[in-house]
Amino acid sequence: MRALIIGLDAAEYDIIANGSYPHLKQIEYGKVEINVRPIFTPVVWASFITGVSKEKHGVYGLHKWRVSPIDKLRNWSLNATLPRSIRKHWLRGQSVLESLGINPRFYERSDLRVSTIFDCVDKHVAVSVPSYNEDSVNQILKKKEVDALRSGDRKLMKETEEFAWQVFREERKKVLALLGEDWDIFMAHFYTLDPLQHLFWYDAERMSQAYQEMDNTMRLIQEKMRNVEHLSLIVSDHGHKKGFHTPYGFYSSNTKLDLKDPKITDFADTIRRYLGLPTREEELKVYRHLKSLGYA
Repeated sequence: MRALIIGLDAAEYDIIANGSYPHLKQIEYGKVEINVRPIFTPVVWASFITGVSKEKHGVYGLHKWRVSPIDKLRNWSLNATLPRSIRKHWLRGQSVLESLGINPRFYERSDLRVSTIFDCVDKHVAVSVPSYNEDSVNQILKKKEVDALRSGDRKLMKETEEFAWQVFREERKKVLALLGEDWDIFMAHFYTLDPLQHLFWYDAERMSQAYQEMDNTMRLIQEKMRNVEHLSLIVSDHGHKKGFHTPYGFYSSNTKLDLKDPKITDFADTIRRYLGLPTREEELKVYRHLKSLGYA
């Protein structure tokens, strides 16, 4: 048995459900409750691949700062209720730190405090999965996105859009090539929809074309996997409306999973069960039993 997971950052349920996207809308599809806060890409995907909250997996924000005290202060500020003026000064302070060469980095596997879905199988492929091995090119894309939004410069917004599609096409090519390898779990994450919707949420035709490209990409992936028995799971880490993240995501599956109002933290065990593996709780029960006997 194999599990194929495609993460579509910011894929909005209402757009897909009300549109003609047959390859995104598989046999079963619905909304996902994003039951972790803040709704940041690394935090949510870390919860997806581990099945636990940020307090347990240890990913609290957008980036991991290389200086420990700064990282702790950043995490506290993201999760504390602060006046807008103080938060604004803190954000300016981050820019000063970066100008001094104190830069953040993406979260990676070594930052996670618990095991992931990839750790429970012998063979896996992970392509640019946030909080695990996200491609550094996304950091460039995110910087371009922020600069374009801050400036409101139409030329810069267009350049960012073109770069986002370039990154997407290169990653899609890589994914299609790697699907032919031997694996038990395959997960690829496409970030493109998030910056495009932040920049052009008001342009319905542009957004329709973007979602159509995602649907076409799923068609290519499904054709590649046509003769392979597998679970095909598409999931988003949140939705997107009027330029803002929504507290729910989208999911679809090529097989009936009978999920009822799933939470983002539910999918790790769903994947484990499909592959015939013990759930995290079942593993912990065994561990606690061994510990009580003095083995751990």
